[in-house]
Amino acid sequence: MTLDTIKQAVGVARGQAESRGQRSLGVIFFGGEPLLRKDLIIEAMRYCRGLGNGSGISYHFKVTTNGLLLGEAFLSDPDTDGLFVALSHDGVREAHDRHRVGPGESGSFDRLDATIDLLLRHRPYAPVMLVTTPETVEHYADSVEFLYGRGFRYLICSLNYAGAWDERAIRELRRQYRRLAQWYERETRREAKFYFSPFEVKIGSHIRPGSCKSDRCELGQRQISVGPDGTFYPCVQFVGDPDYAIGHASTGIDEEARARLYIQNAAEKETCAACAIRERCNHYCGCLNRQATGSIDTVSPVLCAHERTVLPIADRLGERLFKRRDAMFIQKHYNDLFPLISLMEDRSAGRSQ
Repeated sequence: MTLDTIKQAVGVARGQAESRGQRSLGVIFFGGEPLLRKDLIIEAMRYCRGLGNGSGISYHFKVTTNGLLLGEAFLSDPDTDGLFVALSHDGVREAHDRHRVGPGESGSFDRLDATIDLLLRHRPYAPVMLVTTPETVEHYADSVEFLYGRGFRYLICSLNYAGAWDERAIRELRRQYRRLAQWYERETRREAKFYFSPFEVKIGSHIRPGSCKSDRCELGQRQISVGPDGTFYPCVQFVGDPDYAIGHASTGIDEEARARLYIQNAAEKETCAACAIRERCNHYCGCLNRQATGSIDTVSPVLCAHERTVLPIADRLGERLFKRRDAMFIQKHYNDLFPLISLMEDRSAGRSQ
């Protein structure tokens, strides 16, 4: 991708934001491995910040990286100040090195040890992105606890829904979630601040009915992915597939194509219409559906199995903590100002040390 393509794409996004009265735009750098083009990331950030000065629109930036090219110079560069950096890491050695293998068949677990310390020193709130597969599911709980022990407090965990999940792997997944519920409860009761996505989302869907549906994937309505050649897609999962193109940086958004995909994705799936948990399920995500089944209309049986596995465990966990009136649990899930209060407390504690 060139800087000119980025400028064109940002111009389209800015026009959309202005028409909707938005004052903030997010720019996410993705790949492949986006840090192969550190220079382009920095140039793009400089350009957007230049646009933001006096325009009434602010820009925020995010990158997800495997960490192998992350270094002191990049993180301490004034031009990358404010860049939200997420690390892809699959946990303990046995899990991480199972799939993240480089030249010579060597895993990257050891190479990331110092990188984790470096990242958290510069970005204490950096999240870690963990993906569990049928081959690594037995290490799921150990991996979460390992990454938590290394200092990450925002753990965004998901499954590879396109993997070869079978009944044995799903049974193991249930066992791992039960272990994680014990860990979550223990850490919550000692008033630790952390975010573990599978449980937070499902507990939240009980407290705020309909939240899963209202926060569903909107397939190109709020976020657009830009291919290297400038073609627009509704999500990174679709980049490179011309059937899902919804415009181009040089010509703008094809509103008809975008609307058609949105309507197709928003339609209730026949297989889900009678399901008791459909309002709390992630089957609305067309990107996830396509990843697993090849179609935005077809829900993966693995997704169904996952949702039916994690929901009762999360519900029992939430019920136990609520009955105890656990202070941290109540603040996290019932106080909308908790994220702001927590940030202020953390910064105050940091200044006093």
